[in-house]
Formats: sequence, structure tokens, C-alpha cells
Amino acid sequence: MSFTMSPESKEALIIGIRLFIDTTSVRRRPLVEWQRLLGWINWGLNTFPLLKPGLQSSYAKIRGKSHAHALIYLNKQVMSDLCWVADTMEASTGLFYFDATEWSPADAEVVIYCDASLTGLGFYCPADNVAYHADISATTTQKTIFYQEALAVLSALTWALDSKSSGIRLLIYTDSMNTVEMFHSLSALPGYNDLLMHAVGLLIPSSSSLRVLHVPGAENSVADALSRGLFTIALSLHPGLVIHLFRPPPCVSGADVQ
Repeated sequence: MSFTMSPESKEALIIGIRLFIDTTSVRRRPLVEWQRLLGWINWGLNTFPLLKPGLQSSYAKIRGKSHAHALIYLNKQVMSDLCWVADTMEASTGLFYFDATEWSPADAEVVIYCDASLTGLGFYCPADNVAYHADISATTTQKTIFYQEALAVLSALTWALDSKSSGIRLLIYTDSMNTVEMFHSLSALPGYNDLLMHAVGLLIPSSSSLRVLHVPGAENSVADALSRGLFTIALSLHPGLVIHLFRPPPCVSGADVQ
């Protein structure tokens, strides 16, 4: 139950990506070359499915264009994302196990609940009686609540992979349906895609599997209290909870409120 890519095929694809984003002589590529490369990478996603977020900026760049020989400019975002695809692929094994995605919530080895408000992030692991809160009220750039919800998931993922053994089945609950869909589809709007790419950068070397599922707000009361800094309420709902402070991952830029 696996899909593999030979070392030769993997190397050829990586070289193809790097040649495409090499702007030494030209910085515009005809549409047909964009389509050919993206089709090639999509074939590679059978082995490296988590690399999908790295293609979002390329598809956005060619959207609505139909003339095969029209020259399309390689911008900084596209080059950065495709470079990430090549580098991550190069550092990854050429084998994808289908059972990594075929598991039920009952099979999860680590379960975390998370939530966000415009002033804070919170997540907790019931089995470990441990919880975390981050105060984001002083951030210089205002973010959408959707961004904060996704950042809470990324923060929980970061903690789990730092504190647990590798190769875990990690289940994270959130009451944000937008966040669930983003992590399920591995597709996000500009400004949010960096969250997905950072999550992938954590998951691949750890050989862990992540599922993000929805939980109704009424059943997420502990994480909600944590996100608002209401520690007394969180403790009343889950006696014995040990609450720590944390800082969200610093390597994501964020999305301004529109």
C-alpha cells in the first residue's frame, strides 16, 4: 500500500523545477512550459502529496490565461514556492504510504483541542493535562480570526512534534470549519499558504500524520477559555490542568485583515 518514485525520476523532476526557476537568462516562461512543469509536479504529488501548497502561487499566476506561447513573468513568490517544493522533495524519501492518511479518530495517538480569539491562542492536550496560551494582543499587524485559528493549529502541531516521538498519528480539533478545510485540502488563499507550508516542513521529517477535524464550539470550551486568557474557567472545566505560556511560530508572516 505505497507509491514510490525512483531516484532517477525524483532527481529529474527536481532538476526540471530548478531549471524552470533559473532566471539567469530569462524571467518569463511561455504558458505551455508552466503547464508542463505543473503537470509533472502533480504526478510527483502521488509520492509527495504534502507538497501541494507549494503550487498555489503558480496556479494563481497562470489562472485565466489560455495562449500557449504567452510569456508569463516568474515573480518572487512563485520562485520561492517552487524552490521550496524542490528542496523539500530532495530532502524527503521517495516513498508514500497510503495508510498514513487512512486512520480514524479512534486511532489517534495524540489528541489536541485548540481555539483562537483576536487577543490570544490556546490549545490543550487532555490526556497529558497540559495547556498552552499565547497573548497576541500586542502584535503589530492585525490578523483575521481565520488566520489566528490556523495559527493555533500550527502551534499545537509544533508542540506535539517537539514533545512527542516521531511517527505519531496526531489529531487536532478546532471549531473553525475554514481551518479544517484548509488543512484537509492543503489549499489556502495568499497570506495563509505560509502556514500550510510550514506545517508540511514539520510533518515530512517527523514521518507523522496529521488530521484536523471540526468540533462544535460548545464542545471546545476549554480551548476557548485558554484563547481568551480565562484560566480560572479553563481550570474549572478541566481540574488539574497545568497551563503554560508559549510563543507562536515566528516564521509565518500573516495575513492582514481586509
